[in-house]
Amino acid sequence: MDEFQEVEEIGLGSNLKNAASGVVVGLAMFFGAFPLLWWNEGRAVDTARMLTEAKGGVVSIDAAADPSSHEGQLVHLQGDLQIDEEVVDSTFDVRVKRPGLMRQVEMYQWKQKVKTKEEKKVGGGTRKIKTYSYTKTWSKEAISSGSFKRPEGHENPSMPFGSWSGRATAGKLGAFTVDSAVLSEVDAREPLKLEDEFMAKLKERVGGREVALQGEGNTAYVGSADSPQIGDLRIGYYQLKSDVSVIAEPTSGLLQAKTMSNGERLLIVAAGQKNAQEMIEWEETKNTFMTWLIRLGGFLLMFFGVKSMLSIVVTLANILPFLGGFAEFGTSLIATVIAAPCALITIALAWIVYRPIIGVSLLVVGVVIAVALIVKGKRDNMVTLPDGTQVELPG
Repeated sequence: MDEFQEVEEIGLGSNLKNAASGVVVGLAMFFGAFPLLWWNEGRAVDTARMLTEAKGGVVSIDAAADPSSHEGQLVHLQGDLQIDEEVVDSTFDVRVKRPGLMRQVEMYQWKQKVKTKEEKKVGGGTRKIKTYSYTKTWSKEAISSGSFKRPEGHENPSMPFGSWSGRATAGKLGAFTVDSAVLSEVDAREPLKLEDEFMAKLKERVGGREVALQGEGNTAYVGSADSPQIGDLRIGYYQLKSDVSVIAEPTSGLLQAKTMSNGERLLIVAAGQKNAQEMIEWEETKNTFMTWLIRLGGFLLMFFGVKSMLSIVVTLANILPFLGGFAEFGTSLIATVIAAPCALITIALAWIVYRPIIGVSLLVVGVVIAVALIVKGKRDNMVTLPDGTQVELPG
């Protein structure tokens, strides 16, 4: 296998210095989680209220309807976007009248992977073992072999051209006008068959190298497809689909985002023929997923923030490596005990502002968890003397 190792010996002093830096980073992570969690709850509630209002107020209309009769309403309509302007990739003169056009380029390249393993040593030092391995892979991004630890024998050529995308700026959906606000939300794509003119321009651009079509004629291969070599290219084109469903507000015939009663702006664009309820329910699902994802992120920021602040304890314990494992477990437990109630209480306080009934309930749960953990900790510190008396150990 194409790999090699480097071993670095790190002393206790360097480890303590890194741990001290971790205290500063940990503080920033821990306290940064509070405004993140607070903002997330406000965002989630505002989005939920906006979507609830949209459910009760959206009107489904025919795309051929008179725009003036629906001025200022929240409307839902479906149809094929009509694009009059051409979206042009000037490099190869590929043109389409679609919402967008994309050129995807991949090159066969060397890629460096680094795997790090740390071994604890008696006295608080660390042996860091880095394993560098080199593999060949297809990549959309140019990989600079100049940054490799061992570039010799792993040189990557420069990419002759990269990926590209372009979008239309205006069009029509039935009798309604659309601009980049709607067109930028279109994301469903389909392969574009490549013409002979493109293949001729490509061959000229790559200096006469072997060029062939692959698949259903939508991907061009530069090089030897049977035996890929470093520097080979794959070029594919995709055009955005025109069939869409939109929920928006017509203003002078232009479909745009509608400002809802809570100040949030609503514009939904979906691929294909979807009714209004499907589109709004999907947005609700996305809002729920995003809310829980950020909640988890906030908790993890707190957890790893506390862990980072306590890393100096683990570093000192590692003077005797067998103690390091216990210290690692202990700091993880402490981080959980601190982060879980803090996250819950922050979310609850935010909900007291945004949704009082649920917020108070969450706050009670958070306080109960915190109190239960404190009581359990005190019980664990109690010892019974021979005469039956119970006393609490200090600390």
